[in-house]
Amino acid sequence: MKQIFRWMGMVAVVLSCAMFASCNDNKPEPDPDDDATVPFKTITLSCDGETATGVVDGQNVTFVFNQAEDFTSATIAADLNNGYTMTYPTTLTGVDLASTPVFNFTDKNNKVIKYYISFVSNAFPIANAAKLQIEGLGEAENITLDNAQKLITIKYDRDRMDYDNIVINFLDGALLDGVQLPENLAFAISDGLEQQLVLNLNGERVYTVKFDVSAYQKKQVSEYGFTDESFKYNLDADSPVKVYATTALPNIPVNVASSTQCTPDWSWNFTAPICYGVPNARYWDGGIYREDVNDLYASQGWFDWTYDDIFTFPGDWKDDREICNTYGRLVIVLIDQEKVNVGMKGASAGVKFGSCNNLVVATGLSNSATFGHYLLNIGGQSLNELVAEGSDSYVAYRASIGTKGGKVKFGVVAPKNGTNYEIPFQNDYQSVNKKNLYDNADKTWEADNTAWVAAMGIHEGKTLSINDIVANDWTNYISDMGVLGMGWGDGFYWARTIVGTTYDNKIAIMINAPGGDNWESIDGYVNVDNGGYYSGVGFNFTGYSLKQMFWLASQLGWKDAVCLGQSENAEAPGYTGCVKVNGVSVFTDAELAPISWDAGKYANNGADINAGYVLTIDKK
Repeated sequence: MKQIFRWMGMVAVVLSCAMFASCNDNKPEPDPDDDATVPFKTITLSCDGETATGVVDGQNVTFVFNQAEDFTSATIAADLNNGYTMTYPTTLTGVDLASTPVFNFTDKNNKVIKYYISFVSNAFPIANAAKLQIEGLGEAENITLDNAQKLITIKYDRDRMDYDNIVINFLDGALLDGVQLPENLAFAISDGLEQQLVLNLNGERVYTVKFDVSAYQKKQVSEYGFTDESFKYNLDADSPVKVYATTALPNIPVNVASSTQCTPDWSWNFTAPICYGVPNARYWDGGIYREDVNDLYASQGWFDWTYDDIFTFPGDWKDDREICNTYGRLVIVLIDQEKVNVGMKGASAGVKFGSCNNLVVATGLSNSATFGHYLLNIGGQSLNELVAEGSDSYVAYRASIGTKGGKVKFGVVAPKNGTNYEIPFQNDYQSVNKKNLYDNADKTWEADNTAWVAAMGIHEGKTLSINDIVANDWTNYISDMGVLGMGWGDGFYWARTIVGTTYDNKIAIMINAPGGDNWESIDGYVNVDNGGYYSGVGFNFTGYSLKQMFWLASQLGWKDAVCLGQSENAEAPGYTGCVKVNGVSVFTDAELAPISWDAGKYANNGADINAGYVLTIDKK
């Protein structure tokens, strides 16, 4: 019996050892994933029907595609290591990785691990935004790239960039291998604020080049109280034309000073300075302004000019100038240059305004024999070109408006031997030799149509001073009434038409209703009538001066601005301002002619106006 129990015990020991051995044989080997220090073995994205595997470099993952370009609806496939969970994106399909290019993972200790995503695709041939350059500027200066949107943004700097010749350079490393560039990498903003740049890498890759001109758009029309009146002109919903109007402008620079410091005298009394138009009795600071002007007028036997009344142009205005609230109807028409063609109509005998049925039409200079000294060239045919009438009246070059290929342009133009030449804009009055400028002018003025204008107030963003005006006009003649010379006027009685272009690529027209003596009913008016000469702090009147209109244009981001003409006094009604949109005048006849001696000229929506030329604008 004892042997039986001893044998059974030995069997139990053997069985237990066998079981222990068997258990040891079934234990799994350690999984190397348990010790992984990265969240995934592989990760892939499927976009635009193409799949790419991520290449990891530290905390960055790059996906290289051949054709895919839309990463706003990606499908993710990740082979995760043990203990790791993907916490962002929260779904694996339809993921917008273009907006938020990041992966978030958590490990077994709930520590968040981020990976930043970048995409490389032949669809995006620009590889390095830091290697883009605007010619004349530093690398990546004033230029940014959004590759996902295929958007290149250029922040315009008028002091260092040519508005109509901005060249993009692609430096070494900017592009993927094999990219073919277009022959022309120069852009003109006048062709549009958004333009296409086509690069070729196994097919055309189209980028948008966008110009940011916001630095020069100081204010919008709504900020000056203008309201949209486009609905009055039966314009289509997609019309490129907008019409804005106001009956008051608050807080604009005054045309008069707080006190009259010159003798109010409309006669040619040379014993005392004459205050043209509205007195503006701020003394000059001296320097070349006063000396040059005195020399000019002294040589003609005129008076000693010491006051800045008609010489207070926007470029000369002081920062501390008084401001006032001004009243009267003022209209601004804005037209998308990209959607229209601009032209001119003209004839030696004048153009009947009422016969013009264009989308937008504005009167130019008068064809009056007295005040009609202007160059007019329509389609290569010269009309009313001024010829020599003596050294004082010969106008060799003047500020001009032109049209070319359906666009409007501005410059200083001189006719010589049947050809129009462009005079380079002059910035320094004292260094200008006008005869040499004229004799040596050799750059042809390229335009289909050309006419001289009454005045230039803004040139390529520069608000002009008296020196600028004199330097760029052959005659040196500054007039507050006539269109000969510069046609400047202080008076708020006159109607004027201003045409220009804005930095955001619009054609702009501004016209005012002539002011008058009907201000008694205006709330807040301060009566400071002083024998026909008006001055005083907070002076309110109806009507706007040409200077105030140019000042407003500069505030609204006009790049260029010229005055096509201004109405005259009773003895010289040489110009009638009128603008029509879709066949309708922007003013009623009553608004255009509040002054009795001018009332008969505006009947029938300006139909009877006989202009020297008209500016026309029509949809493409």
